[in-house]
Amino acid sequence: MFKKIFAVIILSVSYMVSSAPGDVTAKIARVAALNGAVYIKTNPRPSPKPACATNASYDFAFSLSDETGKATLSMALSAYAAKSTVTVKAQGSCTVHGAMDDLKYLILE
Repeated sequence: MFKKIFAVIILSVSYMVSSAPGDVTAKIARVAALNGAVYIKTNPRPSPKPACATNASYDFAFSLSDETGKATLSMALSAYAAKSTVTVKAQGSCTVHGAMDDLKYLILE
């Protein structure tokens, strides 16, 4: 019995550690590109968000300045067009756009 309870506690803690504030599994509702950056809105919206993420129109931002950003844009557009579910991992900071959480990476489900 103790081993089962211990296993449940360990799994719960590992899940909490792996999900940062702002992470979300959702569909991409909107994609915009402007001045070398891409902005994504998800449905459902991430919760909780970092305090800096105050933009009401978009949830995540990432730069197109490198190959990773360009590949992420391709993935985001594919998921949007196919209405696929994605997991978005948040950075927890707002450096690309001062009012949107930085996108760490995107996983197509």
